[in-house]
Amino acid sequence: MIKSLYKDKVFMRTLFTLAIPIILQNLISFSVSMADSVMLGFVGQDEMAAVTLANSAFFVINLLIFGFQSGESVMISQYWGKGDKKAISRILGVAWLCVLTVTLSFSTFAIFNPQAVMRLFTNEAHLIELGSRYVRAVAFAYPLNAFNSIYIAAHRSMENTKLGLYVFAGSAAINLLGNYMFIFGKFGCPALGVIGAAVGTVCARVAEFAIIITYIFTNKLFRIDFSALFRPGINMAKDFIKYALPVICNETLWGLGFSTLTAIYGRLGSDVVAGLTICRNAENVFNVVAMALGNASTVIIGKQLGSGDKERVADTAKKLLTVTVLASFISISLLLGLGKTVIGIFDFSEATSTIAFSIMCVYAVRMIPQNITMTMVVGVLRGGGDTRFAAFLDVAPLWGISVFAAAMLALVFKVPYIYVFMPNFIEDCVKIIIGFRRFKSGKWINNITREA
Repeated sequence: MIKSLYKDKVFMRTLFTLAIPIILQNLISFSVSMADSVMLGFVGQDEMAAVTLANSAFFVINLLIFGFQSGESVMISQYWGKGDKKAISRILGVAWLCVLTVTLSFSTFAIFNPQAVMRLFTNEAHLIELGSRYVRAVAFAYPLNAFNSIYIAAHRSMENTKLGLYVFAGSAAINLLGNYMFIFGKFGCPALGVIGAAVGTVCARVAEFAIIITYIFTNKLFRIDFSALFRPGINMAKDFIKYALPVICNETLWGLGFSTLTAIYGRLGSDVVAGLTICRNAENVFNVVAMALGNASTVIIGKQLGSGDKERVADTAKKLLTVTVLASFISISLLLGLGKTVIGIFDFSEATSTIAFSIMCVYAVRMIPQNITMTMVVGVLRGGGDTRFAAFLDVAPLWGISVFAAAMLALVFKVPYIYVFMPNFIEDCVKIIIGFRRFKSGKWINNITREA
């Protein structure tokens, strides 16, 4: 298969044309998140831990937004291959209506009940008090983030991955500057600590929104058909429910599971939470290639199916999975090779640093099966329109293995913290076995477009 990759110049060129802007976009985004953690780490370990726990709630919302993005991408990529731009406007209208309704509702609740949000993830009073300030302030950013993300994902599905890169590069600079100014009180600004991190995030989302609105009316690739946007039609709404709703439920339940795991880890102590924060940020930065491959895979496979080229889809999927494995080896090398250097950036105790590196080693062990699963679920199965099975594959092992086992190990048997992270590896291995059986069956290959 590696020789086949080398010979297929068209495939490799298409893959990297799509993936490189996504890689850079994710690298910028995760680097900003890492920088936020570093800045808050200098304010205090408790401040960083509080914001990490607070972001667990918003992580669920982000995954819900990602679910709408992925759901629309499944449909838009196939209609893009078919050349039906009016249908794309209809899909965009349904996606915006749904995602804004959800995020506005959650943000309203978070603004008026931030303590209730924090109590979901910790029972330590000082972390609840610190995190509540952040929750109330950052909640204003999420409806804007939802609007921006849906539009950027639509263009990504139409092979315009550069838009997201340019938008996030600009907003990242604003985010970093805003955080520096308002966390530490620079350039005449007040030193707001955790609230300063929220202010920087809100400023970045406002800047993104302004760029997106301008781009909507000036770009030449895709002009929104506003009559179709505001009147998407019953058939498109039904299709969105059929193919996108499983993805949305998938990401929401996965996010709830991930946040539940964070809540379980939160009971292990602030040192473990701080160490986990470092590891997650480092993993995200060093794993950007494999993460981008999942998004690029959806577009490549969806476009092939939409254009009627079913014969090449299975072979394309094999190549995408092969590239994922190769990229994972690189990510593991970087994570372990530079892990201690990254940990050393944070001014933490020796005990916390030791915890962080041990968790990082566990993350490295599971990276290959985790990334294979990511490409299989996000790229191959969803791109092929098999969104229901993809949702089952992603969610059932998470809740049935990782969440259940972690809860038992941490809360009932109270084993050492490192063993609480082990069920994640078993979960990923189970997903690979089930996923490849589905892949070999060919039942995942579906053209989901309608005639105009």
